[in-house]
Amino acid sequence: HHGTLRFASRAPRRVALVTRSILLNLLEAGPPGNTAIIRNAAETLLVSDDDAPRVATVVRSLIELPSQRDVAVQSAWLRVWLHADPGPAADWLESRRQGSPETFRALVGALGNLLDQDFDSRGRSPLVAAMDARALERWVRLLQQGDATPEEAIPRGAFSPGIWRRCLDALAMDATIE
Repeated sequence: HHGTLRFASRAPRRVALVTRSILLNLLEAGPPGNTAIIRNAAETLLVSDDDAPRVATVVRSLIELPSQRDVAVQSAWLRVWLHADPGPAADWLESRRQGSPETFRALVGALGNLLDQDFDSRGRSPLVAAMDARALERWVRLLQQGDATPEEAIPRGAFSPGIWRRCLDALAMDATIE
C-alpha cells in the first residue's frame, strides 16, 4: 500500500525491516503500478544492505520490464541497484549510453537528484562508504559522462558540488586509484 511504503523508510528500524522484507517478496512477483509507489519502494529497499544479492536480482528484473521504461522509474530502480551491486548496475547504465545517449543523459540527470538525497539521508550510510574505490571511480566517470556536453571538461550541474567533492575525496584516500 502506498501509504505504508511512504513512511517505511522513516519508520523505526524493526518496522522498516519487516516492511522491506514483505516488499521484496511482493516485488519478486512484479512491479508496483505507479511511479510514486516505485519511488517509495526504492526508499524502503535502501533502509538496509541485507540481502544485497537478492535486492540486485529483483531490481535487475524490474528495470528490464517494458512497463518500467520511464526514466523516473528506471532511475529509482537503478539507484537501488547501484547500492546493492554497483558493477552490474554500471554495466547496465553503460549499455544505455551506447544504445541511446539521450536516455543515458536523462537517467544520469534523474539519478543525480536521487544520489544527492542519499548523501543527506538520515540514518543511511552514504553511497561512497559502501562502495569500493574501483566501483566508485567507475560510477564517477559514468555520471560525469552523462552530465557533460562534449565542450565541457567538468560536470554542468545535475549533481551538487557535494557529491563530486565526497566522491573525489573518497577516491583520493585510496592509493590504488590514479
